[in-house]
Amino acid sequence: MTKPQASKDDLSALIAGAETAIEHQAVSARPARRSQSGNRSVILMALALAGLAYSGNTLWQRFAAPSQADVARDLSLVVDQARAEIESARQQTGSLPAVMPNAALASVVQYQADSGQYQIVVNMMGVKVTLQKDGSKITELGVN
Repeated sequence: MTKPQASKDDLSALIAGAETAIEHQAVSARPARRSQSGNRSVILMALALAGLAYSGNTLWQRFAAPSQADVARDLSLVVDQARAEIESARQQTGSLPAVMPNAALASVVQYQADSGQYQIVVNMMGVKVTLQKDGSKITELGVN
């Protein structure tokens, strides 16, 4: 026996046709969703790589040795601070101190006093800054 052909008014045939159409639409829409999620993962990977690069650069700058120019600038400031300490002690006592008045500076500064004049030398990380007895400052790079 053959089945009678469903007419357009047959409800079950209309429901089956609608279900088939919905399935076809769902199947055709799936690749578009995958490409959107693929774009999201590419963006997330790019952001993660940018964050990693930034973190690496920050760590490199923090732990890398400073340049000789930076060291020279800092040592020059140390020499100026040592000079201020010595001059302050000279004003208080009327004569040059026998040793560096500031113990913290004394650990890095070589101080030599001689007949009313003094010389200060700081040597660190290949940079040497000297305050001569006449008051002039000499900076030497690449010194051991």
